[in-house]
Amino acid sequence: MPFASISFATFFLLVLTLVWMFRGWRAGRNAVLLLASAAFYAAWDPRFLVLLLVACVLGYGGGEAIHRSQGRTRVAALWATNVAYLALLGASNPTISFG
Repeated sequence: MPFASISFATFFLLVLTLVWMFRGWRAGRNAVLLLASAAFYAAWDPRFLVLLLVACVLGYGGGEAIHRSQGRTRVAALWATNVAYLALLGASNPTISFG
């Protein structure tokens, strides 16, 4: 779904309207945004849904690990999360070259 298209404008207005309708209910608004993200990725290439799911789980788990730790353990959790994101990026895009 190209950004400069009628289909994207329609999608954007629909999502914006739904988010506005759920403005007083945080969980509902987050659910709308999560489903809209999944639909947007699926419109481009359905294989990206797996990538989106892995990135969400990785971000949530890393955030929980950082939140629950203290001192050096917190810094280690931050580094581990960042390295995991870079590994995910490298695994999902084999055309990237670091050298």
